Amino acid sequence: MSPGTPHAHPAPVAACPTAGPRSAPPADLSSSVGVRVAGLPTSALDASRIPRSTELAVRITSLDRRLALDAARLGEELYAVIGTEAARPFKARLVGLRRAVHQGARIAALLDRAAPPHVLGADLAEGLRRHAALLGARDGLFAELDRTLPAETRSAAAALAGLVEDRSFAAGLGYASADLYADV
Repeated sequence: MSPGTPHAHPAPVAACPTAGPRSAPPADLSSSVGVRVAGLPTSALDASRIPRSTELAVRITSLDRRLALDAARLGEELYAVIGTEAARPFKARLVGLRRAVHQGARIAALLDRAAPPHVLGADLAEGLRRHAALLGARDGLFAELDRTLPAETRSAAAALAGLVEDRSFAAGLGYASADLYADV
């Protein structure tokens, strides 16, 4: 991606699968993951890690799960409000707000225009404000990831390039995988 190129980040999905007999427990994303190639000691791979980018990605994933659960709850609450007599004059805007919440869209601009506070109720209005703040935090994490990942990737690639120059490693890699050896 070139600098200045606008891009979209996938929105969190509001649906949350129900735990059941086929559901697997969530993976522990906090542990280190690496690939050991050709008998290389794992300590040699430390320089090829991208720890800050990994941390940011894990935080974004966690926030996505929270936003999805939050969106489902807020959608139900908005649905209940939309059906009330007090909300009738604001129905179209409230339906638009509910859709935006479910789609993971930015909702901050819609909050003040959707309906007066007495129609939404204090708890729902506060929940929507918190949701908007979480969406902003998610955008901030993506922006930081966009700034961090390229530098960490270059650093990791340089570390791996240095490993390839090691004759012992190159020989081990050649024995372990001729295709991988040819690629590097």
